[in-house]
Amino acid sequence: MIEVRDLSFRYPKTVSGRSVTALDRVNLSIARGEIVVISGESGSGKSTFCRCLNGLIPHTQPGTMKGSVVVAGLDTRDHQVCDMARIVGMVFQDPDHQLFSSDVVSEIAFGPEQMGWEPDRIKGTIDRSLSNLGITHLRDRSITALSWGERQRVAIASVMAVDPQVIVLDEPFSGLDASGAGELAATLRRLNDQAGTTVVLTEHRLGKTVDLRARLILFHKGQVIYDGLSPAYEPDKDPGRSGRSTCPETGSGGAFATPAIRLEGIRFSYPGQKTPVLDIRELGICPGRITVIEGPNGCGKSTLLRLLNGVLRPGEGHVFLFGEDCTGRTVAELSRSVGLVSQHADHQLFGETISEELEFGPGNVGMDREAASGRVRTAADQLEITPLGLDTPPLSLSAGEKQRVAIASILAMETQVIVLDEPTIGLDLRLKQVLGKVLCALRDQGRTIVIATHDSDFSGGTADLVIRMDAGRITSTSAVHREPAGDE
Repeated sequence: MIEVRDLSFRYPKTVSGRSVTALDRVNLSIARGEIVVISGESGSGKSTFCRCLNGLIPHTQPGTMKGSVVVAGLDTRDHQVCDMARIVGMVFQDPDHQLFSSDVVSEIAFGPEQMGWEPDRIKGTIDRSLSNLGITHLRDRSITALSWGERQRVAIASVMAVDPQVIVLDEPFSGLDASGAGELAATLRRLNDQAGTTVVLTEHRLGKTVDLRARLILFHKGQVIYDGLSPAYEPDKDPGRSGRSTCPETGSGGAFATPAIRLEGIRFSYPGQKTPVLDIRELGICPGRITVIEGPNGCGKSTLLRLLNGVLRPGEGHVFLFGEDCTGRTVAELSRSVGLVSQHADHQLFGETISEELEFGPGNVGMDREAASGRVRTAADQLEITPLGLDTPPLSLSAGEKQRVAIASILAMETQVIVLDEPTIGLDLRLKQVLGKVLCALRDQGRTIVIATHDSDFSGGTADLVIRMDAGRITSTSAVHREPAGDE
């Protein structure tokens, strides 16, 4: 089905002179009806390989490709992306890179319509795709009203709707809650069993792919270093966690008289929506702790985080920062105290070089040049960014590398509160451990850290307090108690 021979790909030189060989003499054969999981550290070439399977490389991506990729008898060098799209369906890491319709049904219908399907067949595939992904409740929603995880499931449904012979998914589980991840795995298994669909996906968290009973291919520096059966997977439950007991949620009379963040009577609705996205009577977040917010896609996690630094303002209620009502303060004012890392680095990076990106925040809040330079060096070293070359354009990096730059740009500001939305997207296990150690060290220095994530392994190793959300409400809070490091 897929024959890859001596495939190499080198990206063009950046203005800093950096040129990356993303793939180096890769040879693979993937049989029809096979399920293949591709894993490896961030920047190992996984996403580049995926783009070679549907002709994006070499037809749309600048760079130098050597070797050949043949899918279902079609050489990608000789066939444009539009030709390959009838055979290979591609789901990108970031759904915003491929969604363009105004509503869910139109998005899913687009591919079948372009292929000239009859209306009844299109209706049938829309219904089936929505049901397979467990998103029938999103049928009448606009794309802009969806959470990131919901958009990701719509993107997957839109690709599955055209019944491709091969479906390629780049980190498909990264933004999904446990229920959505389970439904996706079951759907891929069912497509493979019933229709013989060939499935190729990349994933760092191999535990998410156990039910697929897949062949595992490991990449390292653009080369295949393992190709065989997927071994039993035991996720590392301790990404840099130094043991420490925690405080419970603080409201009135809690463990701290003044929470770092307190929300009172919060209600928030996006324009055109009748049901509030958030309806929170009271919530306190402890200072000097790592608080993790969990919950299904669309439950309001990202909306809640955006209230904390003023990107959004509540329709009702108040947000207090260290006892001071900051509800009406601007993002510029709050950025001195609250640093926010968005869910996707592409939405946050704009500097021409990594150095410029990291220096912007400290400079924007009035930090003197010498102090800013020191903080930039520290943040770059902590997240292992310095070896990438500080003159490198951030947007030329891999997804995991961009994610680390975005996080470092906020750490360099040394705000009292650090808010991170799905910070482990694109990070391999080792880099998650690095990030966990950095966040735990900042917590031990007295910083308040708030994380929204579906990555239970990461949260299990870093959280002091876990807050569960559903349908815009707080459903539970639980302190995480561990023995101090070194204890038996």
